[in-house]
This record gives sequence, C-alpha cells and structure tokens, in this order.
Amino acid sequence: KELLNPLLRQAFDAAIDRQAIVATSLLGHGKPGSSIIPPATGHWNDPAIKPTPFSLSRANQLLDQAGYKMGPGGVRMADGHPMSYQVIMPTDIQNLYGQRSFQIIQADFKKIGVQLNLKVLDDSAAYNAITANSYKNFEISMWDWYPLTDPDFMLSVLTCVSWNTWNDTGYCSKTYDSLYAAQSAATSPAKRQQIVYQMQQMIASQRVYLVLDYADSIEAHSTAWTDLPLVAGISWNSMSKIPFESVHQAG
Repeated sequence: KELLNPLLRQAFDAAIDRQAIVATSLLGHGKPGSSIIPPATGHWNDPAIKPTPFSLSRANQLLDQAGYKMGPGGVRMADGHPMSYQVIMPTDIQNLYGQRSFQIIQADFKKIGVQLNLKVLDDSAAYNAITANSYKNFEISMWDWYPLTDPDFMLSVLTCVSWNTWNDTGYCSKTYDSLYAAQSAATSPAKRQQIVYQMQQMIASQRVYLVLDYADSIEAHSTAWTDLPLVAGISWNSMSKIPFESVHQAG
C-alpha cells in the first residue's frame, strides 16, 4: 500500500542515479530520462520536465517525513513490514542492459533502507504477473518502451481502456482519459501540443513511471550504400516504408 504514497514515490525517484545508469549500463550512449514522451519525438516532448536530480539525502529525508523508520538489518519499516520489494523484469530487458541498471538502483536503494529483489520472467509471464488480480499483486517492474514519433500511442498506454492490453502500471484516471480524448480530437497542432504537455506533466508529477533513460540508437553504415533518411531517429523503422524504398548501392 505504501507504494502509492507520493512521498515514497518522490523518494524512490530521487534515489535513482540516472547519470550512473547512462555511464555504466549504456556506456555513455544515452541520456537521463524524464518524460514518457522522449526528446526524439521533437516538439512533442515537454522540455520543462527535467530528470530528477540524484540525491540520497533527499530520498532519506522524504522517507523520514513519511514516517518509515529504520528497522532491523538497515531496512525501513512500513505498515508493520520491512520495505522489501520484488522487481519484475522480463528476460529481453535483462539480456540487454536492464540487470546492470537494476544493480545500480538496488545498491543505492539499500542506502535509503529499501531492499529490492529481482525476479526475471519471460515477457508473457512478466506481463501476466503485473496484470494479475487487477494489478494488485505486483510491486515494482522494470521494462522499456519504444515510443513512436507521434505521441498518441505512448499516451494511450496509460488510459483505463488499455488495462490488460498495453497498460503495464494499472494506472487509471478519468481526468487523464479526458485529456487523451481531447488531444486526439484537437485540430490545431498548437492546441494538441498544449494538451500533450499537460498529460506529460500529470504523469511526471504523479510518478506513474520513473523514467530511467533514453538510450541512443547506434547504427553502422557501409559507404557502399547510399545513406538512409532517418525516420523517428533511426534508419530502419517498421512503421515507415521510406527507408526500404530509398536504399540502393552507391553509384
């Protein structure tokens, strides 16, 4: 239950060393994360949403403020039980850089009196574990998203109607759903951008996701072929036929 406490969510956010994750897990090829709509989407990303500064002292202060006192073994207590949580991670993330990122977070959370325990499952089992019992069984998960250039899909993931399909948090808000419908119907790009920014700010302030990083897309190109136009920041994109129609050997 305490995982719903805004003070705890702020503390967890502050206890994540995003710079260390980028430097170690991504080998420097990426940026600290902030909003669910990434900078690669261009003007749809709200630049006012910044990565949360890493501060264990701030995290400890927030947990103290919430009344979670340190218990045996350096683990805080909440509602009569140790603050020890299972983190669900799918195998596709573990096999990339997820496990290294988890180890960084786990070590820092230990310093604020919170124990994290990793549970790796295949993708289907991980999603089933998250959605089981109307999302009430799981505690924390680590996964990734590859948002499209247009923000609509990524925003739709958090709608109530996406429960048990794309929704991987159990978040459901009538206010958010109304905003989603409004941005879908907006005919003015400026108006739609305003609503999209409002939705990003809502999710960031409630810390529905604690966005860790934006990984770079790294490609190797042969000079024997013409360079490809970028679509959504990458050369090959299953959502566009432009690269496939453009590629040819250099003359």
